[in-house]
Amino acid sequence: MIRNRTLAALLGLCSGLVACEDTSRHPTEPDLGPAAADPQAAVTRYGAKRLSIRSGLATDVNNQGQVVGYHNAAQGTRAFLWSNGTFRNLGTLGGGFSRAFAINEAGQVVGQSSTAAGASHAFLWQNGTMQDLGNLGAASSNAIGIDANGRVLGYTEDATGTRAFIWENGQIKRLTGLGPGYVPKGFDNQGRIVGEYEDQGLPRAFRWVAGTVTDLGTLGGLMASSSAIVGGKIVGWSTKANGAQRAFLWENGTMTGLGTLAGGFSSASAINALGHVVGWSQQPDSQPRAVVWKDGTVSAVAVGIAEDINKAGWVVGSGSIPFPVLWQPTTDPPPPGNSITVGTSYFLSDRNWTTDPAVDTVAVGTTVTWTWVTGPAVSHSVQSVGSPSFTSSELTGGVGVTHSFKFTQPGTYLYNCRAHPGNMFGRVVVK
Repeated sequence: MIRNRTLAALLGLCSGLVACEDTSRHPTEPDLGPAAADPQAAVTRYGAKRLSIRSGLATDVNNQGQVVGYHNAAQGTRAFLWSNGTFRNLGTLGGGFSRAFAINEAGQVVGQSSTAAGASHAFLWQNGTMQDLGNLGAASSNAIGIDANGRVLGYTEDATGTRAFIWENGQIKRLTGLGPGYVPKGFDNQGRIVGEYEDQGLPRAFRWVAGTVTDLGTLGGLMASSSAIVGGKIVGWSTKANGAQRAFLWENGTMTGLGTLAGGFSSASAINALGHVVGWSQQPDSQPRAVVWKDGTVSAVAVGIAEDINKAGWVVGSGSIPFPVLWQPTTDPPPPGNSITVGTSYFLSDRNWTTDPAVDTVAVGTTVTWTWVTGPAVSHSVQSVGSPSFTSSELTGGVGVTHSFKFTQPGTYLYNCRAHPGNMFGRVVVK
């Protein structure tokens, strides 16, 4: 699709392999339904599919269900393409990293990669080959969108600032009216570009059409940024007069605030062809929630940040632990609470994505399995704490290592990691 996905999408809320802290500590297992903002009327919740066991971000999804993004692979950060259950690293331009930010309906992918010389260049990946799009003589370049015709939107950066460009049919050119300081973030199939520019040190949202730049205004505050445009509708974020940040929808010259889940802040990342908007909403004392705005209503998808949505209502982004995630609307019941992930610094419920504590409720007679997703260099254990108790595991590591226990008596069973008792803990409630 034709939107900007950048490292700033993580909003500084999560970094590396450590989860954001939720000050509520998840005292009980969360309610899993409903999450009704989706074109399918019967939807009761979103099912989460973790696309990689390593930290990263899913940045874009097309209407074919193909997802792109990046993750921290063993050899470094790598762009990926996920399609029909198959995960593929896209390689690099010869350097140590790559990140994918957008995909169109033809499966062409764009992003940024380092070269063998250590420079950061925009790339176009198609049919298994990554092509360097150049940098117009600047220090670096980045490709952040691609339309249905294969035109690529990007920008260069150097000491003079950020400059937008379009790459088309092997030619790269700068855009009239978008001088230094204008950062493009998305465009549509008509070539209209949105993004942000700096005005007296503050970001402002703009729309560019055939060389003419329009300031989109604000919701009453001093700052705004636009992130995506579809069919003339533009989404992003703006501050209100009181300084609060809100997601917005701009159409026909009018900017409308989209609201939040329960106060706090919000931001819109993308909009699909049906006019459904995704982004995040966050209260000051909690983790961000990925949300969907539809028909004037905001609904939670899951703990995390949403980056894009396709016409089927598939949402991509990053979860409570910063894995690249695909959320799909479903009427199926949630998975049973008998599977827990042991990660680099966390226990994660595979049922509800609670973490530290991972909280699961199971029936008497259920076998619960903990599965390690980290290498042997960092050892963890599942250590029963207090009474009632269960059989603990050894202190161990290695992707695919498991520990299982069948709970035959009701009670609340607490556990932690022997090596990291203050950071990794959970509970299994047996009824």
